[in-house]
Order: sequence, then structure tokens, then C-alpha cells
Amino acid sequence: MATELKPISITRPGLLLVEDQASVRFYINFLHALSIRNVYVQEYCGINNLQNKLRLVKKATGFNAVKALGIVRDAEDDSSRALQSLNSALSNNSFPAVASHNSFITAGHLSVGAFIMPGFGTQGSLEDLLLSSVADDPAFPCVESFMDCISKKVQQDRQPKNKSKARMLAFLAGMHEPVNRIDVASGQQVWNFSHNTFSEFAAFLRNLTELSGS
Repeated sequence: MATELKPISITRPGLLLVEDQASVRFYINFLHALSIRNVYVQEYCGINNLQNKLRLVKKATGFNAVKALGIVRDAEDDSSRALQSLNSALSNNSFPAVASHNSFITAGHLSVGAFIMPGFGTQGSLEDLLLSSVADDPAFPCVESFMDCISKKVQQDRQPKNKSKARMLAFLAGMHEPVNRIDVASGQQVWNFSHNTFSEFAAFLRNLTELSGS
């Protein structure tokens, strides 16, 4: 279901659109870890609202000065279908379609790029990327044991619908100061942004900032 989106004002030459408000601070912290300061982050409130968000972006104060636009969305069950959906939203707003995941296309003064989480052409979500980054953590086997117990002991209709999110929350619950949000965890440096799991996405953000200029 579409959500009513508010008009926006863009203050930087790079714009990164991400799926939801809860992850905005995570992406800001990631950009700061890469010493990137020329990219503005905005949420589009779910994949069903991307087309409407892009319409508002074109009308936004400051959009004429934007040189690069990056869009992040989850692959969910099919990364190819996710890219097709993203390109449909772009095309319906007269933006150029992106040829592939983790790539940019330049048309006139604007470069447009797409990154399908968790990357590497696989299905899943941002949560899956985060879980990969902590797979070697001593607490991670405890998370897997917990999920295995749930799958065996809890009736099917009560099991987590989103198992990746459930795994992530279980991992965060085991922190010295438990948190239940990706963005709060990034502020507490739970996620090591220099981990090689993040290398592909870091490269995407570096491309975004280079195309944005100063």
C-alpha cells in the first residue's frame, strides 16, 4: 500500500534513496565511515512507494544541482525481478534505466545507479548483508542454535515470517547493550564497515560520491 510522501529539499550533489526510515542512519553512518560527505540520504518508505518518491525527487528544491542518484532496495526472493521493478519506477519518471546491479548510467548531467541488497546477485536483504559481516562473531552460533530451536519447537504459523530479520534481532539482543534497530547498532559500532562483506556496497557508494563531484 502506498504511503503519502512529503515534499523534500535536497542539499547535496549526491542523493541516496533507501527503503525505510529505520535504515537511514545506518547508511549515513556507512557514508561517514567512508569519509563521504557530499551524499544526502532519503527514505522512500517501501518498494511500493519508490515511483512516487522519484516523482517528488524531480520536483524537489535543489534537484537541479544533483549530479548522481543512487537507489538501494532489497532483492527479496529474486534480484533480477527487483532490478526490473526499480527500473520500472525510474522509467515511469523519465529517469534512465540501469543496466545491472551495482552500476550507473549517465544521461545528460545526471548519473543514476542501483544496488540490490545484499549484493553479489543473490536474494535477500540488507539484514542478510549485515549477518554475513558478523558470521565469525562468537555469538553467531548461539543465534543459529536459537533459530534451529524455534524451527523445531514452535508451530509453523508462529515462526518468524522474516527469518533474516529475526536472526539479526537475536544477534543484537546478545550485545552488551542490546538494541533492536540497525541504525542504533551502527551508532554503537556493531557493524564493522571495513569488513570485506561490505566491499561491493562500499564500491557503489564511492562511485556515487565520485559521480556527485564536490
